[in-house]
Amino acid sequence: MYSTQWRGLIGSKGIIPAREMMQRLHERGWTWRTRWRDLPSLTWISCTDRALNIIQLVGLAASVLAFFGIFTAANIFIAALCYSSTKSVGGVFTGLQMHAHLMEVNLHSTSAELS
Repeated sequence: MYSTQWRGLIGSKGIIPAREMMQRLHERGWTWRTRWRDLPSLTWISCTDRALNIIQLVGLAASVLAFFGIFTAANIFIAALCYSSTKSVGGVFTGLQMHAHLMEVNLHSTSAELS
């Protein structure tokens, strides 16, 4: 559902545009190290509507591939990265969702499977 609502929530003309949030953090003087440590997100590279849409689509594709057992570990990592990127700029809109817990369980089970 969020993949269809992001434009109105965090898009360039949304309620809380992601670009403005990232710009405010940049103005505070966050270094590259601080950015990636405190707020790991692909949106540091680009925060345009097109980039946000690509992040959503790549995350969806990686999730489907992982579900069907195709490069499961890599695709779960990619899906988690895309989810983290969306969550970091989604703020209050993604803060209370249970999906983060499901993604964490998937990451732990995949890393245990690889061990």
